[in-house]
Amino acid sequence: MFLVAAALTVAASLKVSVRDLTVEYLSQPLGVDVLNPRLGYRLQLEEPPSPVQRGLEQKKYRVVIKQSDTGSVCWDSGEVESNKTFG
Repeated sequence: MFLVAAALTVAASLKVSVRDLTVEYLSQPLGVDVLNPRLGYRLQLEEPPSPVQRGLEQKKYRVVIKQSDTGSVCWDSGEVESNKTFG
């Protein structure tokens, strides 16, 4: 089993969580037979956004896939400049 973690860099005053992780549009895939699987996630503010925070968007992301039993890193995308949360 693998864990997927998306690392976020946000303003210190914002509390953001990553939700609804998917691989090939599946929330709990048992096996993925795709060379370059599509990953997806949603970002959620933990508190209602202020007028200033509305319209904020992601500028970059980093996805790290680890083995759940050992915590060893299997794959790391490095920082990718993109506002996409899928694909």
